[in-house]
Amino acid sequence: MAGFINGFILFGAYLSILIFTGYILLRKTRNENIYHSLAFICFSLLLFKIYSVIGNSPAEQHSSWLFFLSIPYFPVPLLYFGYCRAVTFDDKLSVIKLCVLTPSLLVFLYDLSTVIFPVPENEILNGIIMAGALIQAIALLISLGIKLSVLYNKKEYFFIIRITMAYLVLTGAAYSLVIFGWILDITSLLQAGGTIVTVLLAGNYLMDLRNGKFRHLLIIEANKEKNKFTLFKGVDASQMIIKLESYMEESRLYLDENLSLLDLSQRLNLSTHQLSQLINDTYRMNFNTFINSYRIKEAKQLLRSSEEQTILSIAYGVGFNSKTAFYNAFSRITGSTPNKYRSSLEN
Repeated sequence: MAGFINGFILFGAYLSILIFTGYILLRKTRNENIYHSLAFICFSLLLFKIYSVIGNSPAEQHSSWLFFLSIPYFPVPLLYFGYCRAVTFDDKLSVIKLCVLTPSLLVFLYDLSTVIFPVPENEILNGIIMAGALIQAIALLISLGIKLSVLYNKKEYFFIIRITMAYLVLTGAAYSLVIFGWILDITSLLQAGGTIVTVLLAGNYLMDLRNGKFRHLLIIEANKEKNKFTLFKGVDASQMIIKLESYMEESRLYLDENLSLLDLSQRLNLSTHQLSQLINDTYRMNFNTFINSYRIKEAKQLLRSSEEQTILSIAYGVGFNSKTAFYNAFSRITGSTPNKYRSSLEN
């Protein structure tokens, strides 16, 4: 049984590297993805370190845990920054971010100094440092849970948000097991913590495959909440978003090739600046891309269902005024041309 657990933890370490590679190579290099990528590589290092010692007493193997004191300090702050970046779009190195990173950097420097200038281990000091990692992780996980609670009462996200909240709780539990296992020299706690981390990593990978747009949904919903209070004085931004989406999904105003920012803003009783800002802050795209995304979505449906229609007639039918504009928008949004997309469906 112990051999299976050890192998499972090693599998988790390699899975972390795989997920890290996927974020770097296959995803857009937005900052939130970079933060998550770095978090996964830190989880990988943590699991490799656990795997390297669980066959023996941790007390006898501390010297082999190179940089182990600092490794537990980094994954949770990186996840925290990734989700905060998704919600707040804050790219600046704020004072809060600097404060969160300071303990991690200080412990890393301490680890580095012990490598360069080896000294006898101080078990009490090491225990205090590891306890600090746990305290930091729990505090950030609670803070992250509060930030993500913006989606908690949204019925359409009932499953995904509760799974995410459960992940936060289990991450805290895994951290507790690993750190107490290290401090108390209990290998079984290290194994349990490493196993939970591996399960969470595998679950995260599967959930990301099934709900790949979760962070995008989080961005949209978080900004809806933010806009209620900060976007415009005397304007209920949340209601404006509901009306805007109704115009797009029910009235299908995007089919009008002459639809302009001014036309749509007048329907919503907003200025063009307000509507432009609303779309940018909520959907992270400009007006033209927002309208074209609906047009391309309908064009894809027609390419699937209307084989007799020519691509040009579909382009005009969904609101484009030229074949060139349609091809450019389709390629930019889908990464393929209409011809290739239709051919892939036939194949």
